[in-house]
Amino acid sequence: MKFSSLLFCFFVTTHTTLFCFKTLDQAVSYAQSLNEQVEPDNKSVINPTFNTFYQHHYPRDIKKYLFHFLEKINLKKRPLWSNEDLSSALTQALERKTATTTQEPHAVTLKIVPASRLYVFGDIHGAFHSLVRDLVYLKGHSIITNELVLAQPHYYLIFNGNALDQSPFSSETVTLILNLMDKNPSQVFYIKGKHEDKNYWKDQSFGQELRIKSPNTPLEAFTNFFKTLPSAVFIKGADNAVLQISSFNRTYAPAETKKEIPFATHPQTVRVNQKENEPTPHIPLNALITGVDRSITYQETQGLQFLSGEKGISAWSVFSSPIVIHRTSITSLMTHL
Repeated sequence: MKFSSLLFCFFVTTHTTLFCFKTLDQAVSYAQSLNEQVEPDNKSVINPTFNTFYQHHYPRDIKKYLFHFLEKINLKKRPLWSNEDLSSALTQALERKTATTTQEPHAVTLKIVPASRLYVFGDIHGAFHSLVRDLVYLKGHSIITNELVLAQPHYYLIFNGNALDQSPFSSETVTLILNLMDKNPSQVFYIKGKHEDKNYWKDQSFGQELRIKSPNTPLEAFTNFFKTLPSAVFIKGADNAVLQISSFNRTYAPAETKKEIPFATHPQTVRVNQKENEPTPHIPLNALITGVDRSITYQETQGLQFLSGEKGISAWSVFSSPIVIHRTSITSLMTHL
């Protein structure tokens, strides 16, 4: 079956009130102030480090407190992003998530109307500049406003996991996604990928980044937040065809297999099993969108790739991270492995 009434757009490369990135213009200005293609300190294609960049661009110790003092007395302009903005965004997200969802493995289900539009982002891996360009594109097509609010109630943004690591701008990327979620709580979904689900980030570039840029933000707060993220989003179209969006290349089974899976025009939460290769007899799928695991997949990708179908399920992978290590040639990748 096909989603004849649904428009998909895949981006492949290209209370506390949040201060940072309140508008798209602010995010654009911040992105323009930083070099997009920062070379890592090492040659690792799995865990690049950027300590030299962090130490040069982000104030620490006495200089940091001096800058804060000057900002307080209006002798220095407040930056468009700071570690306090990330902490504020995370605190607000945790408060909202604690009240509305569970830390147990779960998925989100949603029934869409014929005019619905889904904009699916693959693995971003801290590609902040690329994410901003995508949002500028959406604004130019009247999908999102300059205030980062989706223009119609049936427009949706879906971030399909692995939004962090492997780039020096994971903090800014996560902050922007959290801001989008805050302004569009029923229309922006952040699905967990391996880096969020397995806590890879603690020992990779995002963990290193937090220790330098946001030392006062406890890492456990991120662990708790990532636990609240869904493992998948199930979309039922007007023709009752079902699409699964998940970072992992597998299907999910409901935890309560005898229970009817709810689909409504407002997002619903359903508990799911986390077992590998678990069938989904009570969620018959017609299509699957998954991510790309670059730790085991080294072939070049144009971002959107059709995968071989299985049991009548059409499948695509989406990758949205044009960062330095993903622009590296395959020969160079193999050299450094």
